[in-house]
Amino acid sequence: MTETAYNVSDFLKENVEATVEQKEVKIDRFPKPFVIKTITEAENTALRQRATVKLRSKNGQVRTETDGDKYAGLLVVASTVVPNFSDAVLQENYGTGSAVDTARTMLRAGEFATLAKEVTEFNGFNEDVNDLVEDAKN
Repeated sequence: MTETAYNVSDFLKENVEATVEQKEVKIDRFPKPFVIKTITEAENTALRQRATVKLRSKNGQVRTETDGDKYAGLLVVASTVVPNFSDAVLQENYGTGSAVDTARTMLRAGEFATLAKEVTEFNGFNEDVNDLVEDAKN
């Protein structure tokens, strides 16, 4: 194994490619494209924590589990710049009280799935979680 010279400056923020990138996603029913962005792992961890629930088994043991649907909604909302699902006018128009509910109400099921797929791929999650589970079983 060849050692290369380690220089901490190679890893400083100012010497690393920008961490936030943006991309347009066209959904046919809407006149303008949606704009999504990448998020950091720190942001992703916070989303996962918000989507984690505590479950008590019959024998009283407590375990934690990530609610996949809740996590997907939070990830889509956190990664979507335009439209801003937290916008009060948008929420009032769709009759919702939260950003996730607004996204789920204004998008058809397939549109939400498309946006979620774009968000996950853009953030570097290139494999479907279900595929990873199946691979682990085999």
